[in-house]
Amino acid sequence: MNKARKIKLLRELNNFTQEHLAQELAMSQSTYSKKENGSIKFEEIECIRAAKIFNVCESFILDDKNALSLFPESIVAQFRLEISELEIKLRSLQGVNQMQQKIINQLTSYLEDIKNLGGGIEFTLLLN
Repeated sequence: MNKARKIKLLRELNNFTQEHLAQELAMSQSTYSKKENGSIKFEEIECIRAAKIFNVCESFILDDKNALSLFPESIVAQFRLEISELEIKLRSLQGVNQMQQKIINQLTSYLEDIKNLGGGIEFTLLLN
C-alpha cells in the first residue's frame, strides 16, 4: 500500500476530513486532495508529520514493507480475530435494503484496505 493510501486510510479511520488534515499538515485542502489521490506525492516530512498526528510510527507510512510486521504477533493475532468477527457480522447483513447495502460496501472496502496493510499476510473474505 502506498503512502497516500495509508494516510487516507488513517484519516478515514480517525474521522478526519481532508480539510482538517490539510490544516494539520500546513497545506490547502486542494493540495492535500491531490496528494491523497496520488496526483502529487507526499513529501517525507509530510509523512512524518502525519505519523505524529495519527500516533503511528513513521516507518508505518514511509516503508513499503509489510505493515503488520511492525506490530507484535499478539497484536496481529488480535487484528486477525477482529477482522474475522467483522466479516461474520457483514455476512449476517446480507439481503438488506439498498441504503444498508451501501454501508456494507463501504465497510467491505475499509476491510480490504486494512487487510492490504498486511502485504503478504493472507486473509480470506467470507463474503459471497
